[in-house]
Order: sequence, then structure tokens, then C-alpha cells
Amino acid sequence: MLISKPLNLLSRAIFLEICPFTPEGTLFFGKMSLRPLTAGGKLPRILDQACFRSIIKDVGAAHEGASLRGLRAVRFVKEFPSCGYDLNMMPKLKSRIIGALVAVIPTFISGPVPTLGLATEAVDRIDYRAQGEYEGRVRSFAGYTGRLGMQVIAQGEQKYEAIVFPGGLPANGWNRSTPWRFSGGKTEEGVILDQTNGPGSLVFSDDGNGFWYLRDASKRLAAGLINVTRQSPTLGAQPPEGADILFDGETIRGLLQAKRKDNGTLHVGFLTEKSVEDFDLHLEFRTPFEPEKRGQGRGNSGVYIQRRYEVQILDSFGLEGLINECGALYKQRRPDMNMCLPPMVWQTYDINFTAARFNEAGEKTAPAKITVMLNGRKVHDGVELVNKTGAGQPEGPNPLPILFQDHSNPVEYRNLWIVHR
Repeated sequence: MLISKPLNLLSRAIFLEICPFTPEGTLFFGKMSLRPLTAGGKLPRILDQACFRSIIKDVGAAHEGASLRGLRAVRFVKEFPSCGYDLNMMPKLKSRIIGALVAVIPTFISGPVPTLGLATEAVDRIDYRAQGEYEGRVRSFAGYTGRLGMQVIAQGEQKYEAIVFPGGLPANGWNRSTPWRFSGGKTEEGVILDQTNGPGSLVFSDDGNGFWYLRDASKRLAAGLINVTRQSPTLGAQPPEGADILFDGETIRGLLQAKRKDNGTLHVGFLTEKSVEDFDLHLEFRTPFEPEKRGQGRGNSGVYIQRRYEVQILDSFGLEGLINECGALYKQRRPDMNMCLPPMVWQTYDINFTAARFNEAGEKTAPAKITVMLNGRKVHDGVELVNKTGAGQPEGPNPLPILFQDHSNPVEYRNLWIVHR
């Protein structure tokens, strides 16, 4: 039986490809999948491994040579018109037809591949290539089968740590069970990852075409993965009417000691001219790729509200989200979830702040309150600040400016605006 209108079977769903290494015969990109096409009540294997790799090359060619690492996984909701091709043809021709289909759909639906503005010196490093976030399906590992998310963190000298989240990435399916943690280094086989909080080890490797694999200690395939690039939903947020635009990439207004870089970002180490009380603040920041550094020496800065209360900035990608890490109210409260993205990716803070209240005698009658969204996810909701944080100035009735801390790390800022309430 010929399939005269194969795209009718694809419409309303569901870009992807038949993948021989998942239990369902399906490759998963996030929540999307394409199951095998039916013909005469059978499930023909219309794509073998060679055809599968050919398709990936076609997708790359359709996006000026980019691999699928550069494509954002999106849910397709538009129909693509039927083309009437016969899939019961010789394998090479079938490969090209399906390859062209997969190459065209991302362009038709989602537009060009997004660029991250990554620094060349970071992209050229071999350890940067593996670092990032991944999603896929576990065939079987440690008794678990199902969707997973994984974060791979470069540690320098081709050493890595990895965290595997059952259910998906943080804020994207993770079921909040204890993640598995691994550490290891690169070998000829791939990155050997030994589990640090339980038995088991994995080999993490790719096929050179944008697809990544996890194999267990017996070299059996445990999972197929794709690298995903997540972006904050408030990235590029435009200031509302009445906002003070502090920096728009070109002009600096209302900031002291601010220095613009040639790439349209700001160096750390500046503060607002105005002292602040109640406000809404939007800012975007990017931490550097410095895999050899650790802890507080890795992408450290901070937003010191009234120079008293610090909302921490740090390269905390893959960390636990502790009281001194990114998203924390420094040494006072940890974030509800570690929402950090990898270094060299632009991230956002959206902060709602209400200043502490004092009576005429200078006695505090109500604490400061703060709500913080990190990369679009609320990590503090109306939290009362019991006192200054860390090295902040003492609390008092006099308002003070916001300091964007210089901690001797090359953190960058852009798109800063504030609405005074």
C-alpha cells in the first residue's frame, strides 16, 4: 500500500524522526515525537540508521551548516500542506524526501536558528561543546524508565560533572525527586561519568551530528538525548511607560561609574544615581565561561538593593541552589529552585521590592519584602528580609542606591530598567 499523502499523518503534531534507539521507536525532542508511519496495518521501518544520519545532515544544511545543537525544540501547532510523495521508494530517495521534510518544517514554523551571542573564545573550547542542558528518554537505568533532563557542567581540563533529573529539566518536567549526580572525564569512548550518589556509571558521547547518548557500564544504550537551549521568557522585556531606562545597549542613563563595552554590554561595578525605595527592576546578565574556577570565584556579582540586600549572581549552573548561590538572598534564603542557565547564556532577573518602613524615632515597623524571578521562574515570593544580607550596609530609614557588584569576575549586564512605585 502506498502512502500518497504522508504529511497528513504528520500534521498538527509533531516534528521529529524515527529513532531506532528508543523503546517506542521514537526520538524525543522535549515533548515532541514522530512515531512510525503506518501502511496496511503494519509499522514499516522506513528509516534505517544511515537514513537517520542523512536526515540530520539535511537539517544542518537547511540552517547554514548548523547542527541540531543550535535548534530550539518547539511544539508545532500549524499544519504543513500535503505533498503526495510515495514513501515506498528506494532507500536513498526516501532518505532525501524525509530529510527535506525535516529540514523545511523548522524554518516554516519557527524561523531562523536563534543566536546566543556566545564569545568565540568560549565556543572554540572543546569542553564548552559538551556543557549544557539535554533532554531525552531513558530506556533503563537504576530501575528508571521515562523522560529525563540532564545538565553537564565543564570543570576544566576535559573533566565534567553531570546531574540527571528524572522527569525533565528544572521547571520543565523534573519531578523533584533526588537527582543523580555524576563526575568524570573525557576518554576516547566519550565522557566517563561515575555516579557520586549511588551505584552506576555512564558513558556520555555524541555521534557528531548533534545527537548524544548515554551508555551504561556494559556499553548498553541507556538513553538518547538532544542538546536544548532554554531562554528566559522575560529576555528582551521592554520597559513600560514611565520606566527609567538605565541602559538599552547604547545609552547609559542614571548610572554612576558605568562603562559600556564594545559589544553593547556593561562592565560590573556601577550603581544607580537615584536612591530607591519601592520599585520593579528588570535586568539581564551573563556569567563568563571559566570552567577551572570554583565556588564564589566563578562568575560572581550581585544586585545590592539599597546597598543592603544582595540578590546573588553566580555561575551556579548545575549546583544545588544554596544560600550563597545564584538566586539566593545572600546567606539569608536559598532560591526555591536553581533556575540558572549555563554560563555565556543571557539570563534575567525581575525583582519587585518594597522597602522597610521606619517610624519617626528610626525604629523599624515593617520589614523589607522582595519577590524575585530568575529566568522567568519565581524563586522568592513576597519574602520578608529580616535584616541586611552579608556585607550589606546596615538597615535604616534613609534610602540608598542599587549597587551592581564588582567581584573581580567579568560578568556583563544589559537591558536595565526600573519602575519606581
